[in-house]
Amino acid sequence: MATRAELAELIERVAPVTLAVERRRPVPEPLRPVFPDGGLQPGWTVGFDGPGAASLVAVTAASVVDAEGWIAVVGVGGFNLAAASELGLPLDRVVVVEPPGSDRWGVVLSTLIDAVDVVIVAPDRPVSRRDARRLVARARERDGVVFQLGDARRWPQAVDLRLDCHPGSWEGLGRGHGRLRQRRMRVAAQGRRAAARQREVEVLLPGPSGGLEAVGAEIRTFDLSRRRSTTPVATGS
Repeated sequence: MATRAELAELIERVAPVTLAVERRRPVPEPLRPVFPDGGLQPGWTVGFDGPGAASLVAVTAASVVDAEGWIAVVGVGGFNLAAASELGLPLDRVVVVEPPGSDRWGVVLSTLIDAVDVVIVAPDRPVSRRDARRLVARARERDGVVFQLGDARRWPQAVDLRLDCHPGSWEGLGRGHGRLRQRRMRVAAQGRRAAARQREVEVLLPGPSGGLEAVGAEIRTFDLSRRRSTTPVATGS
C-alpha cells in the first residue's frame, strides 16, 4: 500500500494534467486530432493561414465560445460575417472593431482580451514585437484566446499552434450541371511544446450539411526530428 507521502506526490503530478484537461475549450470534432489533448487550452494564440482559413476560424470560434461567450473581430476586412453566420458564428455576440492605428494595436487588443472570450485579429500592417509579446502574455493571464488570421509575418510573436489550410477541389458539379456541394481541405497543424509534432487531417469545409465535417481519412503525424511520418491513425467517419 502506498504511503501518505507517495500518494501526495502522485496527486501533485496528476493534478496539473487533470486541471489542464478540465480547462480546455472544445473545438470542432473533425479538428480534435490536430489539437493537443483534443481541445484548445485557455490563453493560447492560434494562427490560421491559407485559402479557407477565414471559414476555419469561424467554425472554430463558434465551437470555442459557450452559450454566453463573446467574440471580437479586429481588422479583418475580408471577413464575411454572413458566411461566418452560416458556419455557426453567433453574430449577436460578435463585436466588430475597425483596424486601430499602428500605435494603438496594443491598447485596443489588451482591452478586448479583458472583455471577450475570443479575439480574432488580422493586422493590416506588422504589429510590433513588444505589442505582440504583451498581448500574448495578457491572453495567458486572462485565459483568453487569440486567433491570428492571415500573414504570419505581421505577427512577430510565435503562436502556440498554427493551422495551415490547403483546400482541394470542389465536388458536386457534373458535366455542365449540378451545384457545388462540398470542398475537401487538408489542415496541417504545428506549434510549440505539446503541439510541436506536426499533424494533418482532411476535412470537408463546407460539407454536404454546409458546415465542417470529417472525411474519415487518415490522420498523419510527423516526427520532424527524424523527418519521417509515424504510423497513421485512422479516424472514424
